[in-house]
Amino acid sequence: MNRIRGVILTGLTLVMGVLAVGQTVTIDYWHFYGGEFGRLHEALIAKFNETHPDIQVKSQYIGSPWTGRDKLLTAIAAGSPPDVALVDDYWIPQLAATGNIIKLGDYIDAATRADIFPLFWESASYEGEIWAMPYAASNLVLYYNKDLFAQAGLDPDMPPRTWEDLVEYATKLTKDLDGDGQIDRWGLMMPTQAMKGVIYYYIPFLWQNGGELFNEDYTECIVDSTAGVEALQYLQDLIYKYKVMPAAPPQYGFRSGVVAMTIASCARLNIMYKPAVEFELGVAPLPMNKRRITVSGGKLFVAFNKEKIDAILKFINWMTDKETNTSWSISTGYIPLRRSVVQSREFQDYLFENPGAVASVEQIIYTRPRPNIAAYGDISRVIGMAVEAALVGNQDPAAVLSSAIPEANQVLRDWEERLKQ
Repeated sequence: MNRIRGVILTGLTLVMGVLAVGQTVTIDYWHFYGGEFGRLHEALIAKFNETHPDIQVKSQYIGSPWTGRDKLLTAIAAGSPPDVALVDDYWIPQLAATGNIIKLGDYIDAATRADIFPLFWESASYEGEIWAMPYAASNLVLYYNKDLFAQAGLDPDMPPRTWEDLVEYATKLTKDLDGDGQIDRWGLMMPTQAMKGVIYYYIPFLWQNGGELFNEDYTECIVDSTAGVEALQYLQDLIYKYKVMPAAPPQYGFRSGVVAMTIASCARLNIMYKPAVEFELGVAPLPMNKRRITVSGGKLFVAFNKEKIDAILKFINWMTDKETNTSWSISTGYIPLRRSVVQSREFQDYLFENPGAVASVEQIIYTRPRPNIAAYGDISRVIGMAVEAALVGNQDPAAVLSSAIPEANQVLRDWEERLKQ
């Protein structure tokens, strides 16, 4: 997409002076986009640098979100963070609570607040204040192989809508193709390990079953409730009772046709799936249970260096304005941040030509962010290890969740004490 030269001020209000003529400001920027996402992201950064000779962004890939978070927190503790960073949405409360990031809400105008969907401001906020600028927004959807649906006698245009449907469909799609007693084609897959983000996939099943991670005032972890145990038992049953989902998902299993359905981020649509599969691809909302709900994901910009705030704001504004966000959403499959993008002719034409993208947009009203408390990041690892024990280790769901509660509650208490200091 062609961009006019200069900065389109539809994002942030820049309370700033004019940079001195001939002065070039270098911004150190950390992110964790690798592969094709990284290529597209770096191309945008290069375009910003080309059109803004007075500001040059020096980007650095810091690994996966799991390892990247540790690297960023270590740099902050050492007093040497980057000028700006892209972070996962659930990091915001911890970074804001510890006072390590600049409150970007002070620079965001009313028009931008109204244009960006409220859901994405929730992830950018902590205790009623906006601390970050949303960049890439997503939710979980169900991808499925329409060709394998047809082979199994399933209507390719009628994906599973409920938990019961999901079991029924996955059972019909799971096959021992050569009669050797081993499964050659699985009905479903999703991540099962903590470091692969299994907690992110477990949470919507917990919520759909009426459960919660915490009580109302966030003083106790209650994931071991009946609803929480039932949700984990359901996922475990997919592996060990119904035998329709592998405990160790095969690499590229869905793309290669070894797996018929997968639960994954909508952001994988145009980068990882559409260009790679040789079958007709279907995309549907996440199957529901007691209520329809999915979980939001995404990346947000946070700033650390006040001395370079003017240049940082120019960069963030350019990366999140309507034109760039339209291009990014269409190229990847991420949900548009802005109402104006969704309503634009360009994006509506894209939806018409790419019906698989409709599911994630329709799910916006059913999408919920992860708990917005400083302790969540650390607790997510605790609960994630418990979920992994049930799914990979076939341990009792009630026992593993119950055993995680003391450590999770201790993390809550430690953070409470830390925030009092």
